[in-house]
Amino acid sequence: MARKRKRRLRSGVVWILVLINVACGLVFSPVTAATHVRVYGARPSDQARITRELQWLNDRPCVTVDKPSVEEQIYRNALVKSVDLSQNVFGRAELKVEYYRPVAILKNAQNCVLTEAGFICAAPNPPAGLPLLELYPEGTGPDFSLSMTWEPANVVDICDRATKQGIIKNLSIAITRNGSVCLNSGGTGRVVLGAPDELEEKFDQIQKILTAEPDLMAQGKELVLIAPRKPVTRPMQANL
Repeated sequence: MARKRKRRLRSGVVWILVLINVACGLVFSPVTAATHVRVYGARPSDQARITRELQWLNDRPCVTVDKPSVEEQIYRNALVKSVDLSQNVFGRAELKVEYYRPVAILKNAQNCVLTEAGFICAAPNPPAGLPLLELYPEGTGPDFSLSMTWEPANVVDICDRATKQGIIKNLSIAITRNGSVCLNSGGTGRVVLGAPDELEEKFDQIQKILTAEPDLMAQGKELVLIAPRKPVTRPMQANL
């Protein structure tokens, strides 16, 4: 009886080893490499770059793929907000990409945008319809890093509010050295917001006043809302 038990044990061990060997062979086989990668959310201007980066998955068994390393390469576009790569042993992989939303285009700088996160970066083919953002000369460094003399988060809020409101035509947003903000309507009028605070009250006044006087911004005048409860209309000043 003891011999039969030993034979059964040996037979069981052999089969376990065979199964482990087969499983390892399958897992580490190039057969498990991704043959089809579905990409979600990639912008047209970024698709070629992402396709190049994903070539690294070719002929690599699923379990040998360094997922963080692949995702790190996708993050090399400064506009990329999040990346998620998933893969299975059946040759299927998915890559989900999310980007920071641009809120304004930097004036006099080719294809540079201010993002919803408050930083400036290069962005080929920025979306149409964004306002121009004009910073004083020292407002950005050579690498487009932000100067701390203005408040990016509040400026992002202003860009979003002005774009959504849509009442100021040919909109450009200017930031002065002291951090004051002006909403320019071409060269024919502007709204002087002053410090980027009390934005709810200031934009309520913009809506109220420009709805009552829709031609105000075409008359060479400016609406001063530094103190939103005491709006002032005056001829445009040469310098602020």
